[in-house]
Amino acid sequence: MMSSQVDHGNEILNELGRICFPEYYRSLYIFTQFLFFILDDQVKVIGNVITEHEQLTEDLQVAKGSIGKLFRREITDKMLMYFVVGFFIFTCMYILKVRLRISFGWLWGIFG
Repeated sequence: MMSSQVDHGNEILNELGRICFPEYYRSLYIFTQFLFFILDDQVKVIGNVITEHEQLTEDLQVAKGSIGKLFRREITDKMLMYFVVGFFIFTCMYILKVRLRISFGWLWGIFG
């Protein structure tokens, strides 16, 4: 009930403003329309910024996950390379022992 009375009072004041001060009312109307136009553009820009921020946040999370996977793969690759190099050296030493009958002394205690 109070809201309708306030709205009715505002309508009366607007009508009085139009009748008593038509130039002021016209310039005020143009100014408010200009402000609404500017604010509408700013709301659109802010909406675009928020959308871009959300997309960049998602991309950043994906990138962090990818970096973590690459780091784990790097550690796994290093372990496999050390194993392959060790196996190659052991195989070469075994071939030298069997074919050429070279003794490696204390190393055979480790490698059998």
